[in-house]
Amino acid sequence: MAGIGENTSALSRLACELIYSSIITYFPDYRLITPHTLCNSMCDEIMVTVTVDLDKCNGDSVCVDLCPAAVFELKEVPGYEGKKSVVVNNDACLACRACEAQCTTQGITITE
Repeated sequence: MAGIGENTSALSRLACELIYSSIITYFPDYRLITPHTLCNSMCDEIMVTVTVDLDKCNGDSVCVDLCPAAVFELKEVPGYEGKKSVVVNNDACLACRACEAQCTTQGITITE
């Protein structure tokens, strides 16, 4: 059973993520800030690593369009034909896993 401090931390993190998502929905230019800048690090930062398997990526931009934190961009990658999704802002990841769930080729992995 989780302690009170653990529940408070989880609630703070959730509140921060919801506030951040709401802000970038209405003010897309604010994607340049990282999520936890808003809460002054009162919540525990979510430490994740986002990886894209370039062999699986088809460049359909689902992750780019879907990500609320602008973690991905489509770029030319040497050795691959066409544009691929590239992680350009890993630290901004909210760990919502929407990209992982919606990737049509299952080419995205989020590791906590």
